[in-house]
Amino acid sequence: MISSTLMNAPEDDASTKPAGTSGLGLASIILGSGLSGLGIGYAVDQWLGSSPKGLVICFFLFMASGFYHMIKVSSK
Repeated sequence: MISSTLMNAPEDDASTKPAGTSGLGLASIILGSGLSGLGIGYAVDQWLGSSPKGLVICFFLFMASGFYHMIKVSSK
């Protein structure tokens, strides 16, 4: 049987917060975006033969996307 304390749990505990609002979650968004941009940029450079251009462009695009996502998640 479920106790009454579990049924009347507060709504603002850690389980109801959006994922990624902690410092570690926000850092992982930025780190993941940067590493993804570097990896995809390197692959684009190898495929097209354009040495640092794809790496730099993809890195900055993915970092901008990561910062946008981080701000969007943390503002909730």
